[in-house]
Amino acid sequence: FYERNAKEVITRYFDKFGRRVASAEIFGKKGEKAKALLDSVRTKNPAEYKVLQELYANFTGLSSVDPARQMSPLARKISENIMSFEYATKIGLGYATIPNITQTLISTAVEAGYWRTIKGIVRLHNKDVRKKIRQSGATHHNVMDILLGTDMGITNPSSIREGIKKVFTDKGNRLANVANLLTTVTGFKGINYINQLVAASTSEIYVKDLHRISKANAPRIGKRGNRRYNWAKNNLERLGIKDYQKAKLSNADIEHAMYRFAKESQLQKDILKDPLAFNNPKLRPLFIFKRFGYRQAKYMKDTLKREVNDHQNLFVPLRLAAGGLLGGWGVLWAKDTLVKFLSGEDVVREDKKGFDKMIESL
Repeated sequence: FYERNAKEVITRYFDKFGRRVASAEIFGKKGEKAKALLDSVRTKNPAEYKVLQELYANFTGLSSVDPARQMSPLARKISENIMSFEYATKIGLGYATIPNITQTLISTAVEAGYWRTIKGIVRLHNKDVRKKIRQSGATHHNVMDILLGTDMGITNPSSIREGIKKVFTDKGNRLANVANLLTTVTGFKGINYINQLVAASTSEIYVKDLHRISKANAPRIGKRGNRRYNWAKNNLERLGIKDYQKAKLSNADIEHAMYRFAKESQLQKDILKDPLAFNNPKLRPLFIFKRFGYRQAKYMKDTLKREVNDHQNLFVPLRLAAGGLLGGWGVLWAKDTLVKFLSGEDVVREDKKGFDKMIESL
C-alpha cells in the first residue's frame, strides 16, 4: 500500500509541492480566487462557465478524484491495463519510433527555419547550452523519468536494470512497466528527448533573431513598424515575451520562451488546446492514440494560419512541403528496410510521382 522507494517518494513530493505552490499563488490557498472568477462567469454565460469549470478541474486534477467522473475500481484497472498493452504493442513494438525521428522536420524546422535548426543541433555539443535547456524546464518530463528511474534510454543507461526488475516485482503495474521498458529500449523516449533538446536549443536562436528584427524595424517618429516588425513582435508575444522593447532580453525571458516553444512544437500536453473529452477520466482510454494526430493537425493549422494568413510568410508552407517530402521518403524507406530485415522479404510499393508522391509522404 505504501511506496518505500525514497527516491521516488521525494521526487514526486517536490514535483507535487511545486505544482501546489504555483496553484495557491494563482488560484488561492483553497481555490477561492478561481471560484470567484468562475462565479462571475456563471450568470453571464452558463455554457462558458461549464467549460471553464471542467478545464479548472482537469488542470488541478480534481476531475481525477471526483467519484462522479470516475469508473469503478475494476473498470479503471481493466482500462489501464488495456491502455498499457496498446501503448506497449503499438508504440513500443510498432513503427512509432521511425516517424518520431523526422518530427523536427515538420515542427521546429518549419517554424524557426532550417538554418536555425541546424545551428541549434550543433549548439547541443556545448554543455552550457544543455544546462540552460534543463533550467528552462523544456525537458521536464524526461528529467522526471531519470529521477524516478523510469527512463532507460540514452540519458540514463544504468537504470535499465531497475526497469527490468520492476517488470517482475511490481505485479500490480506489470503491463505499465513493460510498456515503459519497450518504449525506452526501442528508442521512442530517447528520440522524444532529442527532439525537445533540438526545439529548445533552436528556439533560443529564433527568439534572439526575433528580438533583433523587432529592434531594427521598430516604429519611429513619423514611421510605422513594417511587416517584419509586426511578425517578430507577435511571435515574441506568443512565446510570452512582453518587454521586447528592451535593448537585451533577460535570461528568464529567453528560458520561458524556450520552454513554450519546445512544449508547443513537440506537442506536449496542454489541456487548453485539447478537446474536453481527451481529459475526461471515463473517455480518456478511447483517445489514447488520437491525441498526437489531433495535436499535430492543430499545430500545423495554427502555424499556417498565423504565418501565412496573418503575416504572409510563404517560407513556412515551403518548409513544411520540403520536410514532409524528405521525412516521408525517409520514413517509408526505414519501414521497408525494417520489414525486410524482420521478414526477409522485399517490400513492393507503387512507384508514385508528383502530387501523388507528396500526398503519400504527408
